[in-house]
Formats: sequence, C-alpha cells, structure tokens
Amino acid sequence: MSLVWACGRAWNIEVNAPAVYFEKGGDLWRRNAQVQKLGSLRIDPAGSYSWTLSTDKVVQGNWRAASAAEMKYAGGEWLVLNQGRGGWNWIVTKYRGPQPPNRGPQWITVAELATRQEREFGNR
Repeated sequence: MSLVWACGRAWNIEVNAPAVYFEKGGDLWRRNAQVQKLGSLRIDPAGSYSWTLSTDKVVQGNWRAASAAEMKYAGGEWLVLNQGRGGWNWIVTKYRGPQPPNRGPQWITVAELATRQEREFGNR
C-alpha cells in the first residue's frame, strides 16, 4: 500500500469553529466562523511522524496503515498515528468533502481514532 500522498512536506493543521446563525434585518444569516491554526504535522515515508502543536510541544511517534475495520465504511489509503496528541491514536485520511474555496487540492482529515468526535484538518 502506498501512502505517498500523506508524506513529505508538513501539513498545516487547523480546526474550523462552528457556523454562527444570526438575524439581521429580518433575514437569517450564517457566518462561517474563523479557522484556528493548531500547528503542523509531518509524516515521514519511513513510518514516523512529528506533530507540532500550537503550544510548540512536539509529539513524535510511528504511523501504520489503517486496517479495514478502522476505515469502517470507506475505502482508500488511510494511516494511523500511534500515540498522537493526547496519547490517543489518530486516523489520517484524504479529505473527501467538497474542495474548500480558494484552497489547493492537498487536504487531509485527522480524527481521534476511537470515536472520530475530535477532528482537525490539514492543508499544504
């Protein structure tokens, strides 16, 4: 399995705050909240990673290809960061949503493996 798409240059990691809805002039408006920069993630093709957090703390470890059970309903090439941020395993996937406006095609999703409730995005 080739996970070359994930390796090489560092990914800029960020999280999007939830959308905010408000009324103005009798109309309902939606404001897409700001993006918060969370650091960077570098994935080495030899099987290691270095995750620099916004606090400048660096988490280093190894990664492996995700199993079919970990990928659940989706196919493709995914990888798992062992003992990543918070000591948890994190799954890294190619971003599958619509291409964000004004951004290049290089996007990933980084989610806590067990529940996938904590999710961040990477771009480069």
